[in-house]
Amino acid sequence: MNFFNFFNELIKNPILLIAAILIIFTIIMNGAIDAPNAIATSVSTRALYINNAFYISTIGNFLGVLVVSLINARVAHTIFNMVDFTSKGFLGNRALVAALLGIILWGIITWKFNIPTSSSHSLVAGLCGASIALNGGMKGINTFGILMVFYGIIISIVVAYFLGSFIVKIIKNIFKKRDRRDSKRFFDRGQIVSATLMSFIHGAQDGQKFIAIFMILTTLMGHNPENEKILPLWILIISAIAMGIGTSIGIKRVIKSIGMDVVSLETYEGFSADITSFISILIATILGIPLSTTQTSTTSIMGVGATKRKSNVNWAYAKYLSVTWFLTFPICGLLCYLLTKLFMLF
Repeated sequence: MNFFNFFNELIKNPILLIAAILIIFTIIMNGAIDAPNAIATSVSTRALYINNAFYISTIGNFLGVLVVSLINARVAHTIFNMVDFTSKGFLGNRALVAALLGIILWGIITWKFNIPTSSSHSLVAGLCGASIALNGGMKGINTFGILMVFYGIIISIVVAYFLGSFIVKIIKNIFKKRDRRDSKRFFDRGQIVSATLMSFIHGAQDGQKFIAIFMILTTLMGHNPENEKILPLWILIISAIAMGIGTSIGIKRVIKSIGMDVVSLETYEGFSADITSFISILIATILGIPLSTTQTSTTSIMGVGATKRKSNVNWAYAKYLSVTWFLTFPICGLLCYLLTKLFMLF
């Protein structure tokens, strides 16, 4: 489906037009809430000033969405196939709008009260809640997709933690006999590179999740994006621009609940955490596994920080983060479920 056909369909169907606007808003919200976390470690270690971090994060996320989605869109297809919005005819339009409204509402609530959550978790929970309501049960959910999400949680928590511990130990051994000032200059520059890589891979991973909603929308128009070898370029461009706008909005909250709140990092530790997160997210993206980039970044930092001494990590705050992350699934899922049931009445 080209852009002009897509636009004409939106003009004919106001509900789908609303859905398209809400999709763009959810991408902007993801850019504002999640994207800045990709460069949180480099800012917390003062390897990057906030203005420089802004350009790196915005450009990196934009290119990540655009470039990787053209090469490997497996994450988008995983999310797309995870839920069913098409089997109930026009009711699917209302269910999609309800899901998006629920996701946005949950994002606004958590933003307002500074509750650390993952917009990736919100997206998965919201789509699943709406699909269950639409289809009258779990038949609206593809269990393989849920299994992939579970794999993502394992990667973001277990793999990222232990990989972070492993990488920082290797780096410490390599640089233990070198002059400390020379090492710091190296890692100051290295964190610019690692922050760029993190921003790029965040856009690649999270951008595809929201591209999947565009795919659902075009399916509701009667077009099957699964028949295309690559995703339409216009979808990628719109998503990339929206992600960039959101990143520019949320950059001032960059430290949020990552970095200093969890553990105080030196530059070599921040570099180690970034490389760990990049590797973890890259592997998941290649395999088509959706995961939380925020959760992965935080767990990597914890793994790196714990190698110095366990007490170096603020475990009480880490526990608080874990609770808020996992509460997102039932709360946001239920919210979208109830909104879908309500919208189906009209």
